[in-house]
Amino acid sequence: MKLAGGRNWTLGAMDEAGLWLDALASVMQLPECPVGTLPDLLFVLRHDGSPADDEPTVLNPVPPGFPSCREWRARACPGLVFYSHPRVPQIVCCLANGYGPRFPMEQMRRSLLPVFEGELGTGGTPVHAALVTHDKGAALLAGKSGAGKSTCCRRLPQTWEVLSDDMALVSRAPDGTYNVHPVPTWSAIEDFRIRQSWPVNRYVSLRAIFFIEKADRDEVLPLRRATASVGLYDSSSVCFETMSGRYNHPEGLPYRKQVFANAASLAAAVPAYRLNVSLTGRFWEKIEEVLEKGDSPLFCEQGVSAHGA
Repeated sequence: MKLAGGRNWTLGAMDEAGLWLDALASVMQLPECPVGTLPDLLFVLRHDGSPADDEPTVLNPVPPGFPSCREWRARACPGLVFYSHPRVPQIVCCLANGYGPRFPMEQMRRSLLPVFEGELGTGGTPVHAALVTHDKGAALLAGKSGAGKSTCCRRLPQTWEVLSDDMALVSRAPDGTYNVHPVPTWSAIEDFRIRQSWPVNRYVSLRAIFFIEKADRDEVLPLRRATASVGLYDSSSVCFETMSGRYNHPEGLPYRKQVFANAASLAAAVPAYRLNVSLTGRFWEKIEEVLEKGDSPLFCEQGVSAHGA
């Protein structure tokens, strides 16, 4: 994975985790790593063979096959356990056995938690939003579940391209510009049946953010920075809440503070609007008017960029 902010991730598998990683790479359109490539971070998957439950308990504080040391940090999520060490460059993820058609999807979704947290450290954040592009620029369509993100994506004409309809990863470049990567719609995956894939390594320059509201007529209304900050914080929090049950616990407070700080910085750099959407109107024309105006102070004129790993 090559992210716009400059961080690279190499995913590697051991033992029985190979088929699982192949499926994940297919879903995210990840290429094989060239021989001799030195990644910034290496994410190693191991299969520990233990059963999964809703509130897993870490019985072994050291990942299998690594030297025993008190400095290992183990963190459990339903279906997997992450291990990290201050002197070990790898993040080790142990996959648990599980049952049900949705279990692989849940594991894949939660396995990206270290990637998302890594972007928090550079000013980025995941958002519960659709990522759409037009020749005038790219936009996020945010909203709570049921707000109509997927419906809006289906209604867009052919002049638009939908990169993702449920989640996206905002990455902040060192110069302060914001780019966005698509993230898979995990609910579309069951029992490793891969019917769709998402170009996670592709990124687009973010022009505007729209919070969708159902209404009688199509309308775009500018949002105050404080309102946009709260909206983005809520959108990002949804992503972390569904990946880690500890996000809302006391130990998750530092993450919540960082998420809000990044949301506020994003709201200060990229204009945000409330997008009222009717059942039959041409709401996308309202978006196009905003994108053509281009009033983001940090808008990068290079526009849409597509990069393979």
